[in-house]
Amino acid sequence: VLPEIRAVVEPLGAEAKTFFLTYVCLVLVFDFWGGTDFFRFSTYLFVPQAILIALLARRRTAIAIATMLIAVFVFNRVWLPFPTSDAGAYLDFYGGYGTRFQWASVLRIIECIAWIGSGLLVRKLASWSYREPPSACS
Repeated sequence: VLPEIRAVVEPLGAEAKTFFLTYVCLVLVFDFWGGTDFFRFSTYLFVPQAILIALLARRRTAIAIATMLIAVFVFNRVWLPFPTSDAGAYLDFYGGYGTRFQWASVLRIIECIAWIGSGLLVRKLASWSYREPPSACS
């Protein structure tokens, strides 16, 4: 994975690299300095993550991208309303909150590992059809 990230980041100019590195470092500092506001500060990593995913998407097949989108949709339960019936159901909805670690948390970890495994499998099966994307200069 690291060589792929390096391959899409290398062509970026020095100014863009400096900006993104500074931005990410500041967000991470505030993440760990923010205490209980960790999740709120972490959402600011969405911008560099979205840009990195867009750059990496050019190097993937449509089936790999579709698998990733399906995994995100299902894992995050996008179609479901937040449970409001009781505090326990709400805290277990995404699996894990603070020091709360229950069977729901274990199931979410297993589900996450399964989605990562399915993504790796699709990537492996689709690798035979990989073609280098056209360069921006040609």
